[in-house]
Amino acid sequence: MSNALTHHSVVVNELPIHYVERTGTHATTILFVHGRCMSTRVWEKQFESTLLSPYRLLAFDLPGHGLSGHAADASAYSLDNYKRTLLALIEHLALADFILVGLSLGGHIVLQALPNLNGCRGVFAMTMPISKPMEPQLMYNPNSLSQQAFQSNPAMSVVQAYIRQLLRSSPEHVPDFLVDDFNKTDPMIHAGLLQSILDGDYENEQLLIQTTSVPVALVAGVDDQLHELSYMQNPNPSIWRHQPQFVGAAGHLLPWENPTVANELLADFINYCGWI
Repeated sequence: MSNALTHHSVVVNELPIHYVERTGTHATTILFVHGRCMSTRVWEKQFESTLLSPYRLLAFDLPGHGLSGHAADASAYSLDNYKRTLLALIEHLALADFILVGLSLGGHIVLQALPNLNGCRGVFAMTMPISKPMEPQLMYNPNSLSQQAFQSNPAMSVVQAYIRQLLRSSPEHVPDFLVDDFNKTDPMIHAGLLQSILDGDYENEQLLIQTTSVPVALVAGVDDQLHELSYMQNPNPSIWRHQPQFVGAAGHLLPWENPTVANELLADFINYCGWI
């Protein structure tokens, strides 16, 4: 990431949370939330964007990820506890005029927070909103290696193959930091997230989107190898532009693979949220 970044650490819910910041002149803050087994590094091309340079940009490492602390028990990694971490960080930073951007797991976290957001202008979610109960057979590509990769000690060959699935088919380059971030992630998060889903410790995101007054954008890469895009292709009057936005030349990690289009979409959404 660029030299303009500053790094910080704050204790949230008894765990040290690492976050990075780039200052801007605009009153609105953009807060980025990464996906499972990732870190703030996945947002490098957003932090380097001149299009987003007017805004204060913040990104943090989720508990168990990157440079943030690891929990003593897997139960701390539930979807609900991740939502609580996000809300506590927003409160600590005293954000009063902000937009949330979430990728993959981060997208679920920002959608889960919808009923509790004060001062939030909009939510830009790069994920598929889950129902309750979840419908994984409809959401995920049967060839996805997520289940094999999210074991306690996956073989490195499985990890590398899974990371290639995060990108579009036959990517030109697989960033080294993705493997590094995967290996740094606390393996207990997989058990914690799975148990929280089995326990129903989460909200129906489709219903949250329908009932919130906060503008919501849903975005995906057209070459996503993990998800079945048909799950979210229907028109939806509750979301921005009344339908999901699909980014070409990108897979699951669309803000990294096609930052030009991803940043343009985000900037358009920010402008929309500033006018309503």
